[in-house]
Amino acid sequence: MHGGQRLVLTHQATRVIDERVTLEAKRRLAHSDETAVRIAAHLGFSSATNFSKYFQSRTGQSPIQFRNAARQVLHPRGGA
Repeated sequence: MHGGQRLVLTHQATRVIDERVTLEAKRRLAHSDETAVRIAAHLGFSSATNFSKYFQSRTGQSPIQFRNAARQVLHPRGGA
């Protein structure tokens, strides 16, 4: 395999892993009461701060902002 092909495959693999980690973080934030610290540890982050920065860079929201927004959609208050 040539260097360029290897680089493309590495970037594709990294993108897929990032997408999967972000999806799992979203799922846990929306559907569990786990703390960001627990979610960060479960996903292999060394700290909740690193997890928060990673999550925000990929979603545009902090984990708490995402959780609050997701729960409003899943469980609206004052609904009919």
